[in-house]
Amino acid sequence: MGARVSDIDENNYNDLLQRHLIFPNGKCYRLYSSTRVKAEVPYVNGQQHGEKKGYYLTGETMFTSTPGDDSSIKTDVFFKNGKIRKTQFFTNALPNWEENAFYENEQKKWSATYENNKLNGRYQSFYKNGKTLRKAKFEKGYLTSTTCYDKNGNEIACPDFSSPPTYPGGLEAIKKELENIDWSFNQTNTDTLTFRLVLDIDTLGQAKLEMYRFRHSDCIEPIINEWLATLNDFTAFQYDGFPRNSYLDISFPVCSNRIIWFDACRSGLDMINTSWNPEKKPCYFLEFPSPASDEVFFIVDNMPEFSGDSEALRRYLANRVQYPMEALQKGIQGTVYVSFIIEKDGSVSSAKIIKSVHPVLDREALRVIRNMPTWQHPGTHRGKPVRVAYTAPINFELRWDK
Repeated sequence: MGARVSDIDENNYNDLLQRHLIFPNGKCYRLYSSTRVKAEVPYVNGQQHGEKKGYYLTGETMFTSTPGDDSSIKTDVFFKNGKIRKTQFFTNALPNWEENAFYENEQKKWSATYENNKLNGRYQSFYKNGKTLRKAKFEKGYLTSTTCYDKNGNEIACPDFSSPPTYPGGLEAIKKELENIDWSFNQTNTDTLTFRLVLDIDTLGQAKLEMYRFRHSDCIEPIINEWLATLNDFTAFQYDGFPRNSYLDISFPVCSNRIIWFDACRSGLDMINTSWNPEKKPCYFLEFPSPASDEVFFIVDNMPEFSGDSEALRRYLANRVQYPMEALQKGIQGTVYVSFIIEKDGSVSSAKIIKSVHPVLDREALRVIRNMPTWQHPGTHRGKPVRVAYTAPINFELRWDK
């Protein structure tokens, strides 16, 4: 049963939405910070239905995404002048798809097929004059054979199919640049904390701040942007010789007003998607680990699971709650929200109330969480077990038989 419009206000809207008591209906708009429309998505009773559209900041159509009758999806990506830039066809198994890209002169740029979001099968790319640049074959993301040609059709040696963004001078140069960040704002904090910095690197190699994460600080963004203004340009990420937008995700430990370099950098290449962007951006990781790995994560590659049953946590909480007699006598009810940490071994720690109803209900909610058994599947990130913050609603509802 849904909520009446008269019952919805700014204080309960998010809660009602999360509990599926209100549903978007009609066109839902996503906006740029300038309030221009970024994307429009049609909904029918809370379910996406119909053609989605995305727009450039300047108003031109960036993409359209149209569902088929067989659960397939066809996405067309456009240049700002309206010419087709890319077509993507997703089958009912969404990780499997086909892609054709084009130059602005309407010549084909490449043709590829994907399985589980990895290149699989035949791949072919072309020069602007229509001549073949490369023929290749992939098996589940691995290049198994390749032949390359020059613009006249002569066979040549093949360069690497992909290469990450690089900074002039390499890894040591990046470390020296990072040491130029002004950490004076942090000098009173003597804990060793992980600073995470994600740079968005465009096809020209120019970097801008995508996001950062650092505990105890909300003042570093202008410092980072000032530091970015002093950087040289990167060599952009290369994909079969074509420059592409990419992310550089750098993590390193900071203590007081300096970076602590403990050991060699670990790096890796992964693929991630950005919201409302039909382009897949490769993300290149540079990680300078600290000796302690006590950082608490909020979003990880594999979120913790209480058990293999998605409903098991809800049932456990519902079955373990004992309605306090005082609350029954006084008619106290509501939903208490408890945050806690799921440790690397699946145990639960650091339970605390983040949304209170009444002290007597709060105490019962904490008791239930603190007595929770070990979670069967702790969280993992980049292949390693990590501590993950979690929030659970504990519902106290009075019921009277008629």
